[in-house]
Amino acid sequence: MASLRIQGFRLLGLLLLSLFAACQGNACQKDDENEVLYLLGLLQPLGDYWARLYYVDPLVIGDEENINFIREAQPSDVFSGQKKLILVSGWDTSDRSDVDYPTPNDLERRALVTKWNHLLKTTDYDNLLLDGYQVFIFDYLTSDSIALNGSRFRYWLDRTFGSVTSPEVIIYAHSMGGIVTRTALYLGSTPLYLRAALINGSPLHGSPWASPQYQESKSFLGTLASFLTQTDGGSDLRWDNFDSNISGASNPFLSELAAKTGRDNLIHLTYGDVDDGSSFDDSGTASAVMQTACAVLHPDGFRGDCIVPITSSQYSGVTNPNPTTDLGRYEHFQINWASSATRSALRTKINTL
Repeated sequence: MASLRIQGFRLLGLLLLSLFAACQGNACQKDDENEVLYLLGLLQPLGDYWARLYYVDPLVIGDEENINFIREAQPSDVFSGQKKLILVSGWDTSDRSDVDYPTPNDLERRALVTKWNHLLKTTDYDNLLLDGYQVFIFDYLTSDSIALNGSRFRYWLDRTFGSVTSPEVIIYAHSMGGIVTRTALYLGSTPLYLRAALINGSPLHGSPWASPQYQESKSFLGTLASFLTQTDGGSDLRWDNFDSNISGASNPFLSELAAKTGRDNLIHLTYGDVDDGSSFDDSGTASAVMQTACAVLHPDGFRGDCIVPITSSQYSGVTNPNPTTDLGRYEHFQINWASSATRSALRTKINTL
């Protein structure tokens, strides 16, 4: 056994030496090195490395961009009897699964600043802390498949809250994050620690913008959407065609997930609805891109938040015992804590769960 172990270390050393020798004087790509290290079992798959649950220190309210106030969550961060709120963001169009491994500091900065600073810097966030919540953030590589990210989320949930036997955890998830959350909920047994999941503006039946059959008819916007959805995660957002509204469209992953309803009593749905396709409750912060998207989707019968039709965010055709909540005439990104009205409505909703 000892001789085999020595031979193994020698082989590993030779492989590493050959890699670094080949790089001398050449512009070796870091991702090539990462691939070799991954094959040698020295690196996690990028998506596993990326996916993490973070604990946010309450002191962050004094310095919302200071990554010293965010850290990888541990079971010791969980205070028994105190409410927990987990924030899960949606799809990031810039994510790709073939990039270099970011540093832990890079990932912490992304979670705290890029994804959630728009909420953390508001008095509504301060009020959530005053309401008694411990706050956590789950971040993940959105270009990976939703099935993988759902499994990763469930791993972190169980790892962190597995010893909690009373329902103290509330998940808030926006957009793709809602599908990741629902996927996690239906893995394993029903988690005792989960009180509720508030899923906001989630394309539970998918989005026409992610479907090739819809993209090809929409000129420049369709071409742009096609480029942005050329990842496993983006592809998972295709319209599942539950209503037969897009000829040839399908999404077996979402159709299979829709067939699972036994734990939907834990799920509460909110959404935005620009019901006439052009009038916004906060027109000053509605982006020009979203206004254009609404102007295209609405005439095609896909009324909603300009990205997700309400039939998708309401999960039409899927039984849910809880009433859905219309947040108002807001586009897809406005409903994600981005206006004072939606922040107030979401906080109120969370406190009633």
